[in-house]
Amino acid sequence: MLMLAGGLLAWSRTAAAQRSCVISFLSSTWPEPYAPLVAAFCGGLSDTSHVEGEDVAIEYRWARGQYDHLPALAADLISRQPTAIIASGGDVTALAARALTSTIPIIFADGVDPVSFGLVASLEHPKRNVTGVRVRS
Repeated sequence: MLMLAGGLLAWSRTAAAQRSCVISFLSSTWPEPYAPLVAAFCGGLSDTSHVEGEDVAIEYRWARGQYDHLPALAADLISRQPTAIIASGGDVTALAARALTSTIPIIFADGVDPVSFGLVASLEHPKRNVTGVRVRS
């Protein structure tokens, strides 16, 4: 997921030159367990010459296990017109974001089959605005 988001940032350099790149991070979980991943993500941004607070803004929303809050959290993030949405914490998070936008890229990492949950048409050709990786344990 970090590599996909990093690639998206490299692709959006032109947009970032015109305005700050905004990345929305939507999760169904709590922020504490994700602190190391967020730190790694910010480190990856730095590796691609992006600095949070300078040319990149990251908007975080955490549902803290209350899945019914995801649609409102996703709507709030989408209203900020982000460059991309990182959906974390299961397929339910990506589905909540996808239900509200067909244009903003949504990047997910999921442990279940994203095809069977309707996130993507296929792993090889996801179609729509949703892409990501299937994480197998």
